[in-house]
Amino acid sequence: MKLLTAILVPIFTLGSLFAQVEDMYNMPTGSAKYFQDFLNFVGEGGKTKLDVFIHVPYQDLQFVKTGKGFEAAYTVTVSVYDEEKESLLTEKVWNEKIVAYSFDEAVAAKNFNLSHRSFNLKPGTFLIRTAVMDKDSREEVSSENLYTVRDLSIKPSLSDVMLIAENRVVEGSNKIIPNITRHVFVDADGIPFFFEVYADSASKVSLELMVSNMDKEVLFRPVK
Repeated sequence: MKLLTAILVPIFTLGSLFAQVEDMYNMPTGSAKYFQDFLNFVGEGGKTKLDVFIHVPYQDLQFVKTGKGFEAAYTVTVSVYDEEKESLLTEKVWNEKIVAYSFDEAVAAKNFNLSHRSFNLKPGTFLIRTAVMDKDSREEVSSENLYTVRDLSIKPSLSDVMLIAENRVVEGSNKIIPNITRHVFVDADGIPFFFEVYADSASKVSLELMVSNMDKEVLFRPVK
């Protein structure tokens, strides 16, 4: 299997368009809030790599004043069950720590912490539980969602589309910061996104792009 191409594209420019996409798994309910996204990419051994992203706004964490400024910490748990939630198939738990050097930084609406973990899964439908627990307040917010892991073994195939919040150059390499909230304000630069195309050998493929709203009404289609 070859990665035929990885594409980073600003899809269009429509200065008056505002889009806010909220999938059922994008934002849990609760008194505290975090955002999540699940994306399919090709994995190993005929499986699919499921990337789970967790976006936690600073404003939804409890910061404690320290000698260094203000600190917050939380634990993320991602559990993958079978569709009926009868068996826990795999689970990953990790800790995140944030240091803000001023009060204004700790409460700024634009600031957030982003983390992610990957799971190599067979294609199928799973129940995915995510949970974020603030280590100071001990408050936990969780979300359970049925999610279909796609079969990318049939070639050619496409990964899921990742919306991009920012594209940085770190130590000479491009680093993509995904847009996990999926809040999009379109300006003259358009909407950047990323996806991969997979093939068994070098070949030519044709891609057709179309943007629709939640009611499946087409908002944009490039002129051929």
